[in-house]
Amino acid sequence: MAAVKYSVLCFMYRIFPIAQFRRILKASLIFVIALTISCVMASIFQCIPVHMFWETLGGKLAPQLGGRCINVRSYFLISGSINAITDFALLAMPIPILWRLRTGKPQKLVLTGIFTVGLASVQPQK
Repeated sequence: MAAVKYSVLCFMYRIFPIAQFRRILKASLIFVIALTISCVMASIFQCIPVHMFWETLGGKLAPQLGGRCINVRSYFLISGSINAITDFALLAMPIPILWRLRTGKPQKLVLTGIFTVGLASVQPQK
């Protein structure tokens, strides 16, 4: 999922030559990279010692085996919420710039529709 965010940020960086907006895009890219690294690290080291993750998958409890694991439900809830917020932020970023273009209202609406077509891919999970 992070690769899609990288590509969207790089695409916007390429098509919008506004210096202030590019600084926002760079900061967003740094945030997405940091988020990706932290999620990968949390996934790898969710149990201490690391092999304890495989033991808990076998149906045993980590404290009985001398290890400890993070609350996976909370981890997925928090990381999923942060990912959803960044998704919507990436969708909303170019809209103010599109509405400042010197075109008619119908063209602005079409451009806004094209940029927000990503909302169609957001599906609630059961």
